[in-house]
Amino acid sequence: MSKKIMFFVPSLGIGGAQKVASFVINSYSENGHKLTVVSYDRADKAIKFDSRINVIELNGSWGKSKSKIYSLLEKFKTFIGAKKIINKFKPDIVVVFGTIAPINLALLSSNSLIIGTERGDPSAYTKFQKLSIKQLFKKADKVVFQTPMARDCYGELVENKAFVIPNPCFLLQSPNEEIESSIREKEIISAGRLVEEKGFDILIRAFKRVHESFPEYKLTIYGDGPERSNLEHLIKELGFNNDDVKLLKGTNRLPEVMKKASMFVLSSYYEGMPNVLLEAMSLGVPIVACDCSPGGAKFLTKNGTIGGPLIPCGNPDVMSETIINMLNNPKKMLELASKGTSVKDELHPDKISKKWMELI
Repeated sequence: MSKKIMFFVPSLGIGGAQKVASFVINSYSENGHKLTVVSYDRADKAIKFDSRINVIELNGSWGKSKSKIYSLLEKFKTFIGAKKIINKFKPDIVVVFGTIAPINLALLSSNSLIIGTERGDPSAYTKFQKLSIKQLFKKADKVVFQTPMARDCYGELVENKAFVIPNPCFLLQSPNEEIESSIREKEIISAGRLVEEKGFDILIRAFKRVHESFPEYKLTIYGDGPERSNLEHLIKELGFNNDDVKLLKGTNRLPEVMKKASMFVLSSYYEGMPNVLLEAMSLGVPIVACDCSPGGAKFLTKNGTIGGPLIPCGNPDVMSETIINMLNNPKKMLELASKGTSVKDELHPDKISKKWMELI
């Protein structure tokens, strides 16, 4: 029987939650159900949906509020807008990707079946966000987590209704996993939004010692964000030449660039499920990853036993030492990288799609 299913997504722009949401939604569009997607933030329309899917924008402006009063008005406007849409369409099932508090609160009076999702780090939310999430998850019929560690953060609140569904690995084609270190470019790369929680300052500081031991290696970070000027200042302060450390804009050619690199480093303090790490591993690129909360890197690397080692967050000395050890042991580095490509099979899109279809 045909169902009316509504999906709330953070935005229609680039992002991990959006990418997975569009994958789930487009997969489900083939099943003959009436699908509606509600976006609750202004952003460039980078993700695409099947033409049969109804897309609605709430036109919020999260992260751009000019004052507390303006922020409260925006939240209230989003809350009212969401309630109106829910009341108008009366969906049988609502799936929420993300943790925008007004949306969570708007759903508390809904008669729809609700599937909540945790896409980030529970410890990083504001008190208001935590309260709204707790209330939504209490009401929800099912709650989806990316890792067992994220699920365990909620304990009894989600007992008997929690499901772990990791992100799919979209990069199924990879270069020869036995590629020799001698033909890789002597470049260490990282990528992500240029914000404090990504820990790029730690990576740049760590690379100072790496560069002293391996002056032929370069560091390139791909991304955009508010920390660019601070990172540029740090690069100059540490005395790097222009070619030693580069901050380049984000690119949709990242997999093509990444597969030729000697190493990928994840320096984040927290990540829901680091898609860029998943891509690097699937491409057979050696990695060094911080054990970011709530456990996405630990989950993907099987506690640092595939892909590359897992290290503590925020410690440039440990990071530099680990990178140097990897570069000094190319055979071991490539063995770990080769093992990391197993994520392509374990997290194949068909397998992840099936889990979502069965749940919904």
